[in-house]
Formats: sequence, C-alpha cells, structure tokens
Amino acid sequence: GGEISLALLAGQLQARDHEVEVFSFDGGHKTEVDDIQVSRFRKLPHGLLEASNAYATLTLSRRANYLRTFDVLHGYNVTLTPALGAVASSLSVPSVATLNSYDVLPKHSFGVTPTLRRRIYETVAFPTTGRLLRRAMQDVDRFIALSEATRELYQEQGFDANPFDVVPNML
Repeated sequence: GGEISLALLAGQLQARDHEVEVFSFDGGHKTEVDDIQVSRFRKLPHGLLEASNAYATLTLSRRANYLRTFDVLHGYNVTLTPALGAVASSLSVPSVATLNSYDVLPKHSFGVTPTLRRRIYETVAFPTTGRLLRRAMQDVDRFIALSEATRELYQEQGFDANPFDVVPNML
C-alpha cells in the first residue's frame, strides 16, 4: 500500500508542475517510473532500526550538496524517519514524514504482543539507541498521520511537540 500511495503522491505533485525525485533503498541503480526519477540505493541492512538508519543517513549525507537544492524532503517510510530527521536537520532543508506504520514504537503501545526477538530488542535497544532514533525523528518539521488514532498514539509516545496534520490515505 505504501508504494502505491507514494506513487500517487509523486504523480500528483508532478502533475502540479513540481519537480519530484524518489529515493529508495531497494536496488542500486537509477530508473524512471511514469517520468519520475527514482534513485535506488543498495538494500538496507535489515534487522535493526539502528543499522538501517545509520546506512540511510550515511548514504543520503554523501549527497548533501544535491539534497540542499531541494525545497522539502518527504519521508514515506517510518523505519527511516530518524534518518530523514538527521539529514534534513543537518542540511537545513524542511522535512515532512508520513507516519504510515508504528515500527519505531514499542509493540505494546498499540496493542500488539511482540515476538521474542522484538521483546529483547525493545528491552535492550529502546532505552538506549532507540531513544536516539526517536530523538532524530523529532528533528522532522512536520508529521502526516493517516488517522487521528495514529496522531494520538505518536503524541502519547513523546512526539507531542511536533506539528501534525491528519491526511487519510484516500484524500
């Protein structure tokens, strides 16, 4: 669903004469989809939010001069929202993140029983490195939540100082 929503968003922005480029971590080459440039970087290291965000931050920071020319950076993958916050803040480029999942929140906060692996991760990493990830997320200038419930949950989890807009998927 996220890829379809992102394609629709990019297409609508382009139809309104905005220049759009998509950065993705699923390949390693450049492509074009419906006349939109897609820069595909190597796949992310999976398993740890910290490793994925460190890789994404490093990869995007290597393109700092190019990214500084952008009017806004929009993150559409919650897992990489900390990288977005870190990069956009360091470049002084405005940023927006769509909150379309809860990957960066403890599972119990939204009523899901974590797997053993996730429970261990939440016990060890959330109080330490996870706190750093959530701090980097707070450098995002504006969040877009897909529902009031999502906005409320993120605000209850410490993102109450960030500005939010609620924009359901179908609008």
